[in-house]
Amino acid sequence: MFFSTRLPNVFRILLSALLLAVFIFVCMNFNALIRLSTYNAGSPSTDNSTLFFAEFGWNEDLIYEVSSLEPNNKKIIHTVEHSPGFGLNPAINTHKGKIAYVVLPKDTIPSRQSSAELWIFNTHTQESVRLARDADISARPVLRNDGHSIIYRSSENIDGSSIVEVNLDTRVRKKIHTDSDSFGIIPVGFNQNNEILFARFDYKGTDLIKINHQQELSILFHASDEIARDWRIDPSGQNIAFLAPEFLGEKIVHRAQLMSLDGNKVNNKIMEGVSEQYAPAWRQDGALAVGTSMAPIVIDNHNSLILMPPEEGFDVPLGWSADGNYLAVRHFDGIDSYTPGSDSLVLIKQNKRMTIHNHGELIFLGWNSV
Repeated sequence: MFFSTRLPNVFRILLSALLLAVFIFVCMNFNALIRLSTYNAGSPSTDNSTLFFAEFGWNEDLIYEVSSLEPNNKKIIHTVEHSPGFGLNPAINTHKGKIAYVVLPKDTIPSRQSSAELWIFNTHTQESVRLARDADISARPVLRNDGHSIIYRSSENIDGSSIVEVNLDTRVRKKIHTDSDSFGIIPVGFNQNNEILFARFDYKGTDLIKINHQQELSILFHASDEIARDWRIDPSGQNIAFLAPEFLGEKIVHRAQLMSLDGNKVNNKIMEGVSEQYAPAWRQDGALAVGTSMAPIVIDNHNSLILMPPEEGFDVPLGWSADGNYLAVRHFDGIDSYTPGSDSLVLIKQNKRMTIHNHGELIFLGWNSV
């Protein structure tokens, strides 16, 4: 069902018609979903953005920066040593060239039960600062949009897990919440009032929880009867997209969901008729990219479009450049998440695809924000 140089013309025509049908469907149904943010970060318009990624190594990861104009002209800017076989786990966002990540120290027992360190690396000054030693390697940290603080999951409590916030100016840590009754919690991010959000998993499924400034907890909504994942809050802090599992025939697939954080509006599915969806990613102006089995679809208040599809396989959105011109995706040459095949890091701009060549697994770290 994918583009291939070996497909007969009739199959190319049928696939083009299917893509067009999905495009028309999204355009016709978008207004009935939920009003997306029209937040504009005021980013300057440029055709040259800086991308950061790490190349995994058994004992150390190399951090690179590349220009979107020359994505294979790679420059090493930092080296992260780690416990054998355990690479760094980065935050889902960056702030003005600052990259946060958790990593198991090189002299630590290589186990998910070992305590990881939380670091922040400034790509402009090349300064690397350790913020904590009690992080959980399995949970990504999250930077606040204004760069004021970062939240992470601590593995220090033997009876449960905790959400901890670190002030990046004072480096003071504050335990926000400890949970010992559920299967687990993970930090999700901050809403428009800079209140902390986290997901809680238990036998009932997944709930999204808010902690206000008085550290009072409230359930924003029940996200799924199963395990929801890939949480992404829009730049305005008003809406959230995520993936929730659903049964399709004899297997489970994930579909993108969109919810409002005001506690009132609730959206069901973003798109029907597409079997499996992948990792939503917000653009700075509030547009949302959602991966599908064909090609990423971008939805905003004014139009919807299908990005340049691969010849075969599928794309998982990772993140937009600050100017919104480029979308970084992880491309898989297989059929679906059950048989993903080999992966690569790809930049998409309109009808152009650029693959970043590598020797090992690449870890997307983010774009240089303004």
